[in-house]
Amino acid sequence: MTETRRYDVATQVNHAIWRFTNSDTQENWAIPFTLRMFYPQEIDALLRYNGFAIEHKFGWYDESPFGDASPKQLIVSRSG
Repeated sequence: MTETRRYDVATQVNHAIWRFTNSDTQENWAIPFTLRMFYPQEIDALLRYNGFAIEHKFGWYDESPFGDASPKQLIVSRSG
């Protein structure tokens, strides 16, 4: 599996393509996808603006606190 990607700074969208090769048959296929990136203050504001209250914000799946070195932004919210 290989990945190519292009990040569009203006739209905050990551355009990626995952390419797979079956080593037995040499069959190839690709899965393109786009991923919208949200910055921490932006996602917080969007959630609040749309009636959600943020209960927890984690930086990883082990529920460690979100911080400047966190690889993920995992949010637990409720409609408020």
